[in-house]
Amino acid sequence: MTAYLGPQIQHSSFTPPPPPPRKRAARHVALSLVATAAASMFIFVACNKEVGPMAPSVPVSTTDQHDFEPRIRDFVALAQNPTARDGSMLTADSAEWYIEAALNFSNANTTLAYNESRVDSLTYHLPAFAEGVALSEAANAFTILNDQIAGSNIAEVSHVIIVDVTTQRTTTGVDLTIAYATGSGYDKALNTTYGSNDHWAWGGGGSNCNCSPNPNAGTCADKKIQQRINNELVALGQNVYMVSVESWTIMPTTDLPTREVAFTDYPVSGSPYGYRSFGCSGAGCNTCLSPSNMSFFTQGTWDVMNLIRQQYCPTKKAQYCVVDGNMSVCQDCDDVYWHQARFYYGIVPKAK
Repeated sequence: MTAYLGPQIQHSSFTPPPPPPRKRAARHVALSLVATAAASMFIFVACNKEVGPMAPSVPVSTTDQHDFEPRIRDFVALAQNPTARDGSMLTADSAEWYIEAALNFSNANTTLAYNESRVDSLTYHLPAFAEGVALSEAANAFTILNDQIAGSNIAEVSHVIIVDVTTQRTTTGVDLTIAYATGSGYDKALNTTYGSNDHWAWGGGGSNCNCSPNPNAGTCADKKIQQRINNELVALGQNVYMVSVESWTIMPTTDLPTREVAFTDYPVSGSPYGYRSFGCSGAGCNTCLSPSNMSFFTQGTWDVMNLIRQQYCPTKKAQYCVVDGNMSVCQDCDDVYWHQARFYYGIVPKAK
């Protein structure tokens, strides 16, 4: 019996057009993501996309780009029924896209409000050949990864927010890195205002980030801003999952091939340090954020998230962010302190 996966996959004698191209990155970039629940660090790498015979060649038309759900459902059904598979092949990009889309479809829920979040990662080696990736191997990868990620969906405890899959080509196939964010802390009410004692250190982790004159222990400014933004994104009610996920990161310098933009790219009048998101250096730099500065940089980080979307991925929607206080040590110049915010964007598929 010939395996069928929507309009995209047919018998191996036919070369299937792939899903929309996604995640173009020219070199490796490492991003530290600090898990709020465990205060542990994970490094994720955005890798080179496939070139040559495994690269996609026939993109989906613009009018069809949001009608993904039927073929995602077909892929999941195929993964659940191994006897229906045959020798069909996918390009490496298409295999990555289907695995990521199916993991989001099967696990992600962006409608639940939460107050704490973390990012974990998995790795998987996907065998590949010069002509591409076997559909059966892609289905196997989804099944194995789905079993592990599904464990984070625990009723009234935690849920998966979004899944991002990146790849690195090897001599024997493709190494997949799967980053997935989980939300928790449903029993807490998010504080939507900053009080007179809300003076918080810019970052650093831990649970004692207070700074003068604040006498109270608590999470740092970076995670408070992260929490505020993510809860607002939930309130927007985008949908239950996304596909074609990509991420952009605020850094001290801009490097567009790796989707890094400098906080200095977004100046604004009235800012404590001249920029929308937190970033400063030199004698006038104060890493203890006052209540008014907390309010300004919460709004400013939100604004940068939307400006990045408008500039670099206007067809996608923001769904999740991770904010980490970071610093760059300079021997012959002033150290730089900034909020290293990473924003995740994706496409919301049309419901059936």
